[in-house]
Amino acid sequence: MRSWIPAFALLALVALPQRGAAGPLVAAELTLELGPIVPIVVATGDATGEASGPSQALLDGGTAFATTTTRQLLPGIGATWFLTANDPGSFGGDPLRGTAAIRGILRLQGLAATIGTVPLAIGGNAEFTTLIGYTGFFDSLAIDFGRWTAGTAAAFTGIGIQTRLGSNGLGANGAGHLVLVSPIAVSSATTGILGGFGTLELTYVPEPGTALLLGWGAICLGLAGRRRQRA
Repeated sequence: MRSWIPAFALLALVALPQRGAAGPLVAAELTLELGPIVPIVVATGDATGEASGPSQALLDGGTAFATTTTRQLLPGIGATWFLTANDPGSFGGDPLRGTAAIRGILRLQGLAATIGTVPLAIGGNAEFTTLIGYTGFFDSLAIDFGRWTAGTAAAFTGIGIQTRLGSNGLGANGAGHLVLVSPIAVSSATTGILGGFGTLELTYVPEPGTALLLGWGAICLGLAGRRRQRA
C-alpha cells in the first residue's frame, strides 16, 4: 500500500482552512422599496468582498451600485434616486448585521422644478433632515435608515407595519447566499410617514484553489480507503 496517499490527503485537508479562508463575492443585488413606488433594482457583478463563514461577511467600498432612477412619488411629484457609492461593510453576529451605507441623494421634483434633496445612507443606521420649503407638500423631510440585518426589519409603510426577512445561507467556507434587509422611514410634518426597505443580496463562492484542494483531498482519502479494504 502506498502510505503517501493518506498522508498527502491529511496534509491537504489541514491546509484547507488556510487556503480557503474566504469565499469572494461574485454577485450583488440591491432593491429599494418606498411606499407604493415601483421598486428599484440594481444588480451588479462588480461589487467585491468576501465571507469567511456563516458568522462573518465583508462588502468592500466602491461604486458598483451607482445608478440614477426616477419614480413617481405622488401625483405631480417625482422622486429620483442618485446612488453614487457605498461604504465598506462588515457583517457579524447572530443574525448577521452591520452597516454599509449606500450613499447618494434623493431628489424630489414637481412642476419641472426641484423641490428639494435629501442625502442617502441606506443601511447606514443614520438619520438626515433637509428643509425643502415647498408649501403645499412638504415643509421639511426627515429620512431614517436602519442597519443591515439578516434577521427581520420592520417599517411603517403607510398601510401599517410591514416586515422584510433576511436570510443567511453562508457555509463554513464562506460560500453561499446572504440576504440583508434595512428599514427606511421618510417623514414630513405635513404628510406623515412613508416607509420602505432596502434589500441587499450577496452571493459568495469558494476560491478555485479551495474547491480543487477539497476535491483532491476527498479523492486521496477514497483511494486510501479502497486500498485498505483490498489489503
